[in-house]
Order: sequence, then structure tokens, then C-alpha cells
Amino acid sequence: MRYFFKYYLVFCSISLLISCQAIDKWDTIDVLSVSQRLDIQEILYTFDDALPVWMSVQDSVMFINLARSSKAAVALDIRTKSLINSFGEIGRGPNEVIGPELVAQMDSDELLLADVNTKKIVRIVQDTINKNYSLAGAMDYPEEIYPSSDLVFSENFISGRNMENEEAMFFIYNRTDRSSVDISCYPPVKNLQKRRSYFYAVRTAINEDANRIIAANYFFNMFHIYTLQGDYVKSLALSENPIPPVDPQSNEIDFREELTGIQALFPTEEYCYILLKTQNAKIQKDVVMIKVDWDGNLIKSYKIEEDIVGSIYVDEDYHRLYAIAQNIDENGGEIYNVISYSIN
Repeated sequence: MRYFFKYYLVFCSISLLISCQAIDKWDTIDVLSVSQRLDIQEILYTFDDALPVWMSVQDSVMFINLARSSKAAVALDIRTKSLINSFGEIGRGPNEVIGPELVAQMDSDELLLADVNTKKIVRIVQDTINKNYSLAGAMDYPEEIYPSSDLVFSENFISGRNMENEEAMFFIYNRTDRSSVDISCYPPVKNLQKRRSYFYAVRTAINEDANRIIAANYFFNMFHIYTLQGDYVKSLALSENPIPPVDPQSNEIDFREELTGIQALFPTEEYCYILLKTQNAKIQKDVVMIKVDWDGNLIKSYKIEEDIVGSIYVDEDYHRLYAIAQNIDENGGEIYNVISYSIN
């Protein structure tokens, strides 16, 4: 009998080892296999005194939250390519914010700014008389996920990054029962010992109907698919070597090597658009946007020559991609153009 248990334990150990190894395998997507080059269709607006970060579009109005500005956000009229108004006072008073992020929303037309510094989530509202926009109606920041960043809201869930959990890549928060699941850092990177939560940082996108959440790494050239209950589904790499090297001296990601990573996600009902960026002084900057379904199957990819920063917005009804391109003027100053592309 003891021999039976001995061999049984050996069998279980081998099975466990195989299962652990299997989860560290992933398929590789050839991002240029079905690619289309995109050319700028038009420049909608130019910023030379602020840093535009996150964007959202409702009807013909684009909302962009700002950094390095005396206001929190702006509203732009896409049709006339003009500024409607700047809004959002900086401070700690009622309806004031400090360094807010535009919340990505699924299944809702409500526009929110989350501000971890003042522990509030405020709504963007329009004045019915002068048609200008402002911040109003702060809602409670859920205690279970505070402090956090890169928030994504759907009807029943919130995903984002816990700023105090070094071992969690992101969380999935159930708004109904107020429970939260922490997703561990993945994939394992040998000798990465410092600032793990920073180097494992991800952007997320939620699709409740498909029971899927896509998490894309800033510094790794790959993305992961989970269920909304936190179950791992699969990982997909966007290059043959998706994990960057670690500097043996600092035990951090070695930024002297080629830096690739996923900068932005944009979800729709059927697809998720993923913006992949390559930056290195030795090579030309490349930006590739891929379109995948919620099981990670590649539908199409797009090559972009501009230096895209911040978020993206895809309007599938009008076949438009909106983005922010960084340029350097003749005096060496930074300017940011809000641009659009035609996609199909």
C-alpha cells in the first residue's frame, strides 16, 4: 500500500508541475499579418500648454482630461473642431480634483472622473442653459478598492490597479456584493524584485456579456484574458520575446533594451482594440493597433506612424479612430494634436 501512495504522490507532483508549466505558455499573434496602414484624416485640436491624457466621446463631443493644466478637462466639438469649454477646478474643495483620471465606462453614457488624491469620483454634467460642462455630484469611492488607478466601470463590476498591493496585477470588484478578487502578477519574471506592481501594471477592459476581462501589460508585449470571476483563460504574446530583460544590478526592467508594451485599450461589444507601442532610440518608433475578439482572436491590425500618447477612442458606427499625437515644435517644445483616422 505504501508503494501505491509513493507512486501516487510522484504522479501528483508530476501532474502539478505540468499544469504549472502549461500556464506559462502562450500563443503568439503575428500583429502584421492582416495589417492596414492608417493616415491622418484630420487634426481636430492642438494643445501647446497642457498634456491631454484620457479621452471619451459622446455624440459629437469629445472629453479629454488634462495634466499640467489649471483645469481638469476640456470638451471639444468634433464637428466644428472647436473648444466648447475647459472645466474642473484644481483643489480639495467640493467638486474640485487633483490629478483625476477619466473613467472608462461600459454600458453607460455617464462620464466620470476618478481622483485618488481627494478620494472622490465626480460626474461630468452639462448646463442646460449655456451648454457648458462642469464637475458635479461626487459619488462614493468604494473603500474596498481605495486607493486605486486605471479604473474601468461596467454595470456590475469595476476593474483597476490597487496602488498598495505589490503582488496584485489588477483587481475585479463586484459592485453588487462589494467583493473583490485580486489577480496575481503574471507571467513570472526571474529576478524582478523591485517595484513589481509598477512593472506589472496593466490596463483592463470589461465585457459582461462575454464574461471576459482583458488585461494588457504596459511593459510586457502581451495581454491576458480572465473571466469576471477571476479565472484565468489564456495569455497572448504580440512578439516572439514578449517579456523584457531585467537589469541584474537594479533588479528592475532594463530600459536600455528595446521597450515594448501596450499603451491603451478600447472595448466595444464584440471587439477590443489594443494599441501596441515600440520605443527605442536605435529604431524607428512604431505604433500598431490590433483588433481582437473577446477570446483573443486577431481580426485585423493597423500600422500608425505618428507618436501616439494617452488613450484612444474607436467609433465603429462612423469608422473613426481618435487619438492624441505628440510632436516637437521648432523650438523644442511639446505640442499635442487630437487626430482622427478612417478605419474599416
